[in-house]
Amino acid sequence: MREERERYKRCLVLAGGGGRLGVHLGTVAAACEAGLAPDVLLGTCGGALVAALVHAEPDPARQLAWLGGPAMYRFWNGVRARPGLSLAKALAAFARRALDPRAAARVPDLDDDALFEVAEGWPALAWRDGAGIDAILLGARMTAASAGPGEPRDDRVLFEPVAIGNGRSAALLADAPAGHGALAVGRTLSTLGPTDLPLADAVRISLTDMIYLAPAAAAGARWLGGAVDLMPVELAARLADEVWIDRKDAISRWTIAPAWRTVLGLDARARQRAVDASPVALRIDHRGLARALPSVLTRRLALSAQGPRLDVHAATDAAGYRRVIEAQFAEGRRRAREAIAQAMMRA
Repeated sequence: MREERERYKRCLVLAGGGGRLGVHLGTVAAACEAGLAPDVLLGTCGGALVAALVHAEPDPARQLAWLGGPAMYRFWNGVRARPGLSLAKALAAFARRALDPRAAARVPDLDDDALFEVAEGWPALAWRDGAGIDAILLGARMTAASAGPGEPRDDRVLFEPVAIGNGRSAALLADAPAGHGALAVGRTLSTLGPTDLPLADAVRISLTDMIYLAPAAAAGARWLGGAVDLMPVELAARLADEVWIDRKDAISRWTIAPAWRTVLGLDARARQRAVDASPVALRIDHRGLARALPSVLTRRLALSAQGPRLDVHAATDAAGYRRVIEAQFAEGRRRAREAIAQAMMRA
């Protein structure tokens, strides 16, 4: 029998947005300034880093200073194209997925398909004892069946969804059903706590996905990240009385949607429509961010002796990087303030 624990009052879902992490931090700041601070953050992919930061560092000024600081600048400058990856090979991998109409028909090669790797050390964050905002990060433990890239999947489960968190999360999410029904993903959620996995490892796990970074190794297993459930509205509703979530641009039918279809066995665009139609207490409009804000990383084509290849870099210097984060933070706070004001007018 699942242990009964008191639900949280307010869960803010921080999903994706690795290149625009300051937006998530601005959202948290706006909620706190309005006297509506979440008591739990549910983070996936890039959002997991901000969820972990807010949990580990309670001071808002220090949060922004850390995210825009020299250590994170070095981290982003340590992201580079995976050695041996040519532009032609990357485009071929995208094409294979985009042209394959099947849902998780084969075991994917997530190592060979990854575009980038991280050379600099991962951000050092630690679980914190005592009062504050709890954090839950999502990932997926890869099963033994995922060890045969290219083999027919044959209805086997490749990924077991896991919530890594502190506070009341383990009791509230124990044996929770996965909300999206992806064919290659287990139907029941497992939970890990602070004594099972360091927070820094949980962040590294959740940031990996099916396109950019290869699976992470931690706690004797290999992991796919928070992309396994990028919009976990059902889990948020299980955790808290109020759910806050954002509305994003439509998922790309040429990059992200094919990855979800061929790796997870999930129609990403249908999933996004279902999440956007779900009843929540507050929905923050994050559409158009890619056009409105710079990313912490810039991708471009570079010529080498082996031909054209991908090149990634952060802002030209640490001060420029800080300005990017501050612009993201201001826009995230502005949009969240607007959503909160509109909700209060309707109430």
